[in-house]
Amino acid sequence: MIKFVISDYNWLNPDLSKAWFNEFTSDYLILDKFHRLNRSDNVVWQKNVGQNVYDMFDYIVENYDNLPEKIFFCRACITFPQGRSKPLSNGNCSLEKIRKIINKEGLIEVNNYSELDKYKKLNNLFKYSRKNDKFKIINFNKLTIFEKINFKINRYPTSFCNSKEGYLEINNNWYIKYFKTRFFRSFDRFMSSFFEDYNKKRYIRFSPGCNYIIPSENIYKYPKDLYIRLRSLVDYSPVVGEAHILERALYLIFKGKLKYKNQIK
Repeated sequence: MIKFVISDYNWLNPDLSKAWFNEFTSDYLILDKFHRLNRSDNVVWQKNVGQNVYDMFDYIVENYDNLPEKIFFCRACITFPQGRSKPLSNGNCSLEKIRKIINKEGLIEVNNYSELDKYKKLNNLFKYSRKNDKFKIINFNKLTIFEKINFKINRYPTSFCNSKEGYLEINNNWYIKYFKTRFFRSFDRFMSSFFEDYNKKRYIRFSPGCNYIIPSENIYKYPKDLYIRLRSLVDYSPVVGEAHILERALYLIFKGKLKYKNQIK
């Protein structure tokens, strides 16, 4: 059975019997950052820092010696409609998609962005080369002048998604201007500081909202010390820029193929 670790900030109905995850499991832990649910074996009041990124690393650190075989880390609002106006929270995956992927093996990115019309259209225009970390045009005549110009100067597409390559976003640190940081202001600088063999990427693959199903064997590819250090990067405020950097780093980290630096230089 998969352990569900769910970050909640005033999203879930107080009557947890109505929660979406009951369809899938009775083995769950809700990290209540708003401190409104009754505490129990299934609900803990969580420190409101670092968005759900902090919660992921906090759970790993506190349970490192006895992790479940598979863990589904997600926000409680994961199934909310997409594209809602701020300050309403957006979801990242439909229940239908979760049903399709919940029992897949390995590291699973939980989102349904490949089913959005935007990305269906882009799949008819571009093909991504993982080896070269860039796109090639497959339907040049269907591009607008604006799209052709921006593609030529490596600013388009800014994001892309299909079932094979997952969700990709151009690596330009656009989010840093909107959120305060204390330790890092660059994805590449962060990755190079923590991992010896990281090579700079034009496009970053990750699951928006930090929703993943992760086998514990992937987590154990790195020592507890790494997760303690990562947790410390986001524990100083509710919303921080480093959480957005880490959101984009999680897929690479949880693939478990990078060589961890024991000391930051």
